[in-house]
Amino acid sequence: MSHEIRTPMNGIIGMTELLLDTTCTRDQREYLEVVRDSADTLLGLIDDMLDFAKIEAGNIEISNTPFTLHTLVEDTVQAFGEQAQEKNLELICHIKSGTPSALIGDSDRLRQILINLIGNAIKFTSAGDIQVTAGVESIDKNAATLIFSVADTGIGISSETLKLIFDAFVQGDGSTTRKYGGTGLGLAICSQLADYLGGKIWAESTEDTGSTFFFTAQFALQKGSSALASLKHSRVGNSLAGVPVLIVDDNARCRSTLAQMLSDWHMQVTAVEDISQAESALNAAAQEHAFKVVLADVHSDGSSAALKKLKEQAKNPPHIIAMIPAGQKTGFGEKCIKNGAEIFLYKPVKGSELLEILISIANLEHNPSDTPQPPVLKEDIPAGSLHILLVEDNLVNQKVVVRMLEKLGHSVVIANDGLEAKDVWQKEKFDLILMDVLMPRMDGYESTMAIRRAEQETGGHIPIIALTANVIKGDAERCYAAGMDGYIAKPAKLATLVEEMHRVLCKLDNC
Repeated sequence: MSHEIRTPMNGIIGMTELLLDTTCTRDQREYLEVVRDSADTLLGLIDDMLDFAKIEAGNIEISNTPFTLHTLVEDTVQAFGEQAQEKNLELICHIKSGTPSALIGDSDRLRQILINLIGNAIKFTSAGDIQVTAGVESIDKNAATLIFSVADTGIGISSETLKLIFDAFVQGDGSTTRKYGGTGLGLAICSQLADYLGGKIWAESTEDTGSTFFFTAQFALQKGSSALASLKHSRVGNSLAGVPVLIVDDNARCRSTLAQMLSDWHMQVTAVEDISQAESALNAAAQEHAFKVVLADVHSDGSSAALKKLKEQAKNPPHIIAMIPAGQKTGFGEKCIKNGAEIFLYKPVKGSELLEILISIANLEHNPSDTPQPPVLKEDIPAGSLHILLVEDNLVNQKVVVRMLEKLGHSVVIANDGLEAKDVWQKEKFDLILMDVLMPRMDGYESTMAIRRAEQETGGHIPIIALTANVIKGDAERCYAAGMDGYIAKPAKLATLVEEMHRVLCKLDNC
């Protein structure tokens, strides 16, 4: 059923996105935005109902595969960055020190719970912040029980409703459904999934103040991994110990979280609210305790320009890392660099990325030419024009994807099934293949395997990304097992397409 629903939804959402990128009147744009938002909501409701039906029927399968906790949590939280920024909400991620990273378990179900809780927090919060935290509840040499929390400053939940909130089809009240939408299935699904993961879920809330949702889950530790420290954070050693760092952020919870994170890495931390306080702190620091690094929240042209002043007035100019909102316009990060920052990171900040940069900066005095480089914007990748083979049997989907790719400056050739794709690929040189899965004559799995067999004789490796309406458990794994390099679930949005193309091409090119 998922495939039959997602295929027409791909046409609706894709064409709406393309229309929104054309010249429209004000009224037309408003109507199209309603269509797009309604389609997104409908897709979410359908997914919830299908998941709940599978749970009720006992058809949920729990996998046990290796995964990296820090990557999963940080990537999941950062994916909500733009959505939070649209509501001017601060989104914060904190993985506590000592949390194991190399785990074995069902990462997809863990991600599903986090996505549901973070999405709810953003939906029901109009001002303030949302913090996602992961830590250890108990641990031994073989396994760990982890505890996760998602805290918001939203509308809160009454004590009466709190007792029922994890039951199916329950929301705060009728007005909540009318105002925010939803089926009331999301938390019921989370409760069942937490149970499948060997844990439980609960919530604490105060009306008009906010809510915190907690859940636990059990995972095995990968052999050879440290049970008491994350793999990434164990690399810190003494390189950051005692390094003076100044945090500049006007959000108290973000400031506190960053301070805790840097303290865990044994850095000497000072935290202030604004640029004015930062200037005072920099000038007051004694020569032997001068700040080596400034980690500054930069959310406007004014605060970007202030970086230059900050660096010029300091007795001992520090290395400046700019933290910018996920939804900031393209080019804003480069503007921060022109104004004195050496590198920029998108909020919510990934601890793993920040750690890599800080270690690089700490090593600069030993290798002065090894200056950290600013991150490449995803919007700029893949650069130039690619020649792409689209393998898709649905005419509407062909039109949607072709228009998206052409808007990115790429040329496209269409194959209507897997057999035709193999023939076209042998006759023409392509940079990338986007491969549907369920097709007549030869499906995407068979076509990919045939191409990979041919490459064993001819050499080379054409990047292949699955573009499929099949989203049931195990589909992505089956695509990778067939030899594909990436996976996109329909309906495919332009941003998702760009991001996955960027990931696959960079991985293969080692960029």
